[in-house]
Amino acid sequence: MKVTDKLVSRVSEDDIRTKVVAVWLFEHGFTAESISVEFSFELRLGRNIYRVGEDKPVHSSVFRPRADVLVRSCDGRNLLIIEVKAPDEILDDNAKEQSISYARLLRNGGIAPFVVLTNGHETRIYDSISGELVSDTQVPINHPHAQNKFRVSVDDIELRTEALETFVSISPESLLEFCRSQVNYRMRLLRSNDPFSGKKYIPALYVEREEIKKRLSQLLDEQQRRVIPLVGAPQVGKTNFVCHAVEEKLEQGIPCLFYPAIGMEGDLLQEIGEDFGWILKESNAPHQIFNKLTRILRRTGQRLIIFIDGWNEASQALAEAIDRSSERISCDEIQIVISFTNIATSRLLFKKGNPSYIAESADITFNSVPLIEIGHEKIDLRSNLITIKQYNPEETQRAYDLYSDVYKVQIFNSHKKVYDPFLLRIAMELSEGQYLPESLDEPLLLQKSIYLKASRTDLQEDCVISLLSQLADEMLMHDAPISQVIARKRWCISATEELPKDLFEAAFLSKVYSDENIPGLDFYYGRERDFVIAIWSRQWNSVSLDEFKSLLLTLAEKNCKSIETDALKWFLKQSQYYAYLEVATQNFSCLNNPVIKRAILLSVRSNPNCYIDNQPDWMKNLIDQAVKDSSMLVRVEAAKLVAQFAEDKEWLASILGDEQELKNFMVDLLEVDEEYSLSQGNAGQIILDSLKTLHWESCSDYESDITDILVDLMRHHSSTVRVSASKAIGYILPKLFLQTLNEIGLYQLGYETAKEYTEAINIAIDALYEIYDDSMMCQGYLNYLLNSPPEEHINDHQQMWKICMPVITFYWTEKCGQSLLEFLNSIAPKEEVYDNYHSGNIYSGNKTFLDENIVQLSLDFEKLDLNKNAQ
Repeated sequence: MKVTDKLVSRVSEDDIRTKVVAVWLFEHGFTAESISVEFSFELRLGRNIYRVGEDKPVHSSVFRPRADVLVRSCDGRNLLIIEVKAPDEILDDNAKEQSISYARLLRNGGIAPFVVLTNGHETRIYDSISGELVSDTQVPINHPHAQNKFRVSVDDIELRTEALETFVSISPESLLEFCRSQVNYRMRLLRSNDPFSGKKYIPALYVEREEIKKRLSQLLDEQQRRVIPLVGAPQVGKTNFVCHAVEEKLEQGIPCLFYPAIGMEGDLLQEIGEDFGWILKESNAPHQIFNKLTRILRRTGQRLIIFIDGWNEASQALAEAIDRSSERISCDEIQIVISFTNIATSRLLFKKGNPSYIAESADITFNSVPLIEIGHEKIDLRSNLITIKQYNPEETQRAYDLYSDVYKVQIFNSHKKVYDPFLLRIAMELSEGQYLPESLDEPLLLQKSIYLKASRTDLQEDCVISLLSQLADEMLMHDAPISQVIARKRWCISATEELPKDLFEAAFLSKVYSDENIPGLDFYYGRERDFVIAIWSRQWNSVSLDEFKSLLLTLAEKNCKSIETDALKWFLKQSQYYAYLEVATQNFSCLNNPVIKRAILLSVRSNPNCYIDNQPDWMKNLIDQAVKDSSMLVRVEAAKLVAQFAEDKEWLASILGDEQELKNFMVDLLEVDEEYSLSQGNAGQIILDSLKTLHWESCSDYESDITDILVDLMRHHSSTVRVSASKAIGYILPKLFLQTLNEIGLYQLGYETAKEYTEAINIAIDALYEIYDDSMMCQGYLNYLLNSPPEEHINDHQQMWKICMPVITFYWTEKCGQSLLEFLNSIAPKEEVYDNYHSGNIYSGNKTFLDENIVQLSLDFEKLDLNKNAQ
């Protein structure tokens, strides 16, 4: 009987077993009754299982031949893999390699020693160990495998390793299926379909982040960046975004691997090697892994995206190892997306001021670290960095609609919406089948959420509270993560006993590794850790205000752990603890710890009670003290605070006082430039943005008290103030800055002194592009001019020419001068605008204007050369 695809689809399993397979095996003592034929069987792909055959889920697009058949003996030995092709398909090397990889990767019963390929016209039988053709009719009786009773006595692990590489290389679909299996395995600790599981990623609750998604696609696809960091504050949805992005890319047919740093024991290359089951020579393992991976990608014509979530959750040693392995592995075929919390930026991206590979690849400078760590809105667009924040208004509405539907929650019209993804989710879960409270009490919700999760475990509620509180106490002494040895000692659990698994299954704790690669523990959610430390361990909410003042002074004196500072920030920004925040602000000047001072200023910006009606009386004193602080980062926080309340013009006027007070205030801010450059992408940009906000909130027309003072400060006796004031005015009103330069008289200043303004000119050029260029704004001013009468465009360019050309001629030998000319050319009307504009007076006037300025340009260049020679 010929074996064809029609035969396999039409005849019964019994016919295949008795009329086809038994013929091949008859001489080896097998009868039809002693063998079984299976149309569905399982392969082991690294850590995961893949099912071949009719039971495979329908959504899979993995390539499979017309029929795959596994033949077993009744005692469970695997005998043959049969691959039946269509009559018009040739029996090529790809079919041979895939079927041999099947034979070697069988989950149960060992390696099948033989592979049979047939298309009905031709049959080939291969040795699945050597890959050699052994017959075209039946399994030879004298073959070593046959004589060994169809048992294979070889290095099983090495063959499986080779087979897995063949399997994922044979087609893009097979690689994609392996990636799906890898992602399912690695994501299991984070993902659940149960909205009450407490896991971070619940697909049914995911709210699309359109802007971030678009930015990621641009960096991955259009710019093809090799490394893309994703940064944000804790619990704003980074893990959700990464997990969803991985699943979405896989659905699009793009191979991805996923690694949560909290579950990694080795560096990235080691973890990839483990997933593929590669057995490698220790001395050259990283090189071998990279070569194998790129060989697979080139063979399948694919690129691979590796997502690493929660880089900050790795120990310092492991974090550095991840960075080194990222450098080895990123290439044209492999891109890396890596997420981490903003507060860990300095630790992860720089070591003693030296950038890591990821920092360099993403174009992140050391000066931009404070900007990233405080979560500023405008991180340098020239970098690859993607920032993720709390929900915007549209995302918030989608979240309310989605969560209320899943949890069957009703919402009062008077409810005060929140933009916090984490808080909104636990509030909806706790309100299942009820009304959502009108306002969300975060401490109360966290406490209820912990109690709810505890009720789903086999532990008593009091036991959970005690275990978590004790763990928090140890973290306050030793910092997080805490060694499992210390935790066991505190909990009186011996090394031979299992840690309470309920704490991990209920998403209270996670197992992590310390800097020394020692097994440790940390809270699954940082917000719950802050709550447990502040309320259950330190009990700050229970102490008197005087006691809290003493505690705060003590905290500022000692080198407190970062987790205690985090808990303090969380505590002080809660509306119900506003009285404690007032105590902290009233004693601000007594604190000699800039970290604590910054925590207080951030809490003032975050505590909703600071926004009710008029600003509190102590605000002016707080800002006065903060803006004169010796720590420049404290001054930066003060600038953010002032800008945040700038819409209240009466309050702003009372804070900034008279003109001299305002001038002193601005000088204090501008001095930040000594330590943190006032430029885009650096911490000093916060000063620029704050002054810009103050300007627009206080200006009545074009200029304001802010810009008037900045113009005056451009003539200040201090070089630092002059330079920083010029940067600020260039950032806020670039045209006014260039006009002021002309008024100052660059030739009178002398070339060396005038060079102070080159950085400010570059800032002004960037600001001009932002005003004129469509790429930076939805509707740039240039777009408006192009759609206006020609006269308006010509007049605007005339005005800009008069402002810019003196600066261009003076700075012609500097890059800023040439860049300013490039900008001027970019906004110039096209020649046909002049030619097609038939009003003789306007045409003639503009033409004469251009000709005269070309002559003047030549004279200015001569003057510049003479001026330099004289110096």
